[in-house]
Amino acid sequence: MNDKIAEQISKTYDIDLKIARILVDKGVTNLDLARATFNPVLENLLPPETLPDFKAALEKILKAVGKEEKILIWGHEDADGITSTCALMKAIEKLGGLVDYFIPAKSSDGHGLSKQGIDMAIEEGVKLIVTVDCGGGSGKEAEYALSKGVDVVVTDHHELPKELPPTPFVNPKMGGGSFPYLAGVGVAFKMAWGILRYKSGWDLYRIRKELPELFFYAYVGTIADRVPLFSENRIFLLEGEKVLSWYRHPLVKAYKNLKGEDPTPEIVISLASAGKTTGRRNLGVELYKASDEADAEIPLKEILKEIEYWTAESERLLKEAQSRIKIVRNYILLDMGEVKPRFLGFLSSRLKDKYNVPTIVLGRKDNGQVAAEVRAPYGFNSLDLLDHLSDIFIDYGGHKLASGFSMDPRQLPELVEEVELYFKEKGNSLYNFSADIILSEKDRKILEDLVKVGQLGVEIRALFKKIKLQKVKELLMGLPVVDPLGLLDLYGPQETVNLLLLSTDQGIAVEQVQLCQPSYDRNPVD
Repeated sequence: MNDKIAEQISKTYDIDLKIARILVDKGVTNLDLARATFNPVLENLLPPETLPDFKAALEKILKAVGKEEKILIWGHEDADGITSTCALMKAIEKLGGLVDYFIPAKSSDGHGLSKQGIDMAIEEGVKLIVTVDCGGGSGKEAEYALSKGVDVVVTDHHELPKELPPTPFVNPKMGGGSFPYLAGVGVAFKMAWGILRYKSGWDLYRIRKELPELFFYAYVGTIADRVPLFSENRIFLLEGEKVLSWYRHPLVKAYKNLKGEDPTPEIVISLASAGKTTGRRNLGVELYKASDEADAEIPLKEILKEIEYWTAESERLLKEAQSRIKIVRNYILLDMGEVKPRFLGFLSSRLKDKYNVPTIVLGRKDNGQVAAEVRAPYGFNSLDLLDHLSDIFIDYGGHKLASGFSMDPRQLPELVEEVELYFKEKGNSLYNFSADIILSEKDRKILEDLVKVGQLGVEIRALFKKIKLQKVKELLMGLPVVDPLGLLDLYGPQETVNLLLLSTDQGIAVEQVQLCQPSYDRNPVD
């Protein structure tokens, strides 16, 4: 089936079959998604029905709205989770539904559903819990809620758990036809669209006119979660940019009142990322849901203070972390002691970027449990590592390149041993030379196609093995090339190299160059 789709994409859009197959592998699994990829306009956004379990989830939500039952949106404490929460709440509120939210604090409550949070919801009279950007791995907790008379809908976008929750499970990775790499807010946007369409007959153009903040949320959450920015995600990106050209969210007005200038898109995203939970309220949700600039100024002031503190503290912690690293082998496992979870993702990402190896950074929750964030270079599946270690975790999950877990600190010695054993068995791989396709000297057309799909937001890594630099320059002649470090001129034109290229929206980027040494034939890319 996938081969047929690839052949159709190749013929329809005049790209090499190898590139078409890579697109299919990257989630373009039907012709509707191909249309969204090559023409990312609003009318090509796939409808909510292409989400798995959409109708079952919709039925539960509309039933609760109709019966005036209290609905709780259960989110995740990051920009994607916060914008997802706001998007679904706005739609339910528009229908007159009774809805509140809960964002568990990473420092104390962790990720996903919890019995403690469910008990709180029961005390508050909640009859339906709808998760956004989380919950896929909370099957036991969902069963607990059901046993207490609270219905549950799970919407998520993370990698699928071994055991699926016993509820409607709206996750594009389950199939159905939507882009499998939507951010959590992409899933929430489609649920909101479906709710408004089935109940009130709204289409996307009416949503854009009367609830433009839904596109604002989708834009922020999609960028913040670093999902692949092509196909449906590119539609959210481009439509969000259009909405931002005329729509001024209350937080934008409040920011200008405080700072004297409009926030940049980067600042807008950072405001959501810094929205931490305090008690029952989350500053990010309060800011993004504010109805006017006066309401927005209150949480905004707190968030700006948090950003100032977080920026200074994270840089201090990064210097400390780097000073602790004496030798880097094929992974990093670093225990930062009592460092809070909200710093761990930053530290892990920065160390991974610097050393280009899978990186695990440990800290501590308020309850003493170990929290960890894992970041991996392209080509390494961090979830395979976590699956291998799952017996010692309290919970874990995420994506291939970014994941996390929590555990009892008494298990730390076992963690160290098991991680060491895993990487010994894995071998000393160089992940920076992982590629989607191996190129030859005959592949000029493929290079042209890399430019074409790169302009659409598709990142494809292409590797030349044992090729003369002069030949590479000839093949790239006339194509837009991004080489700020001058890697193509690092060695003489007659030198033989391994060369890693990346398709980007600016052209073909030169990622890595490795000089071949025939006398030492242990090249990891052979």
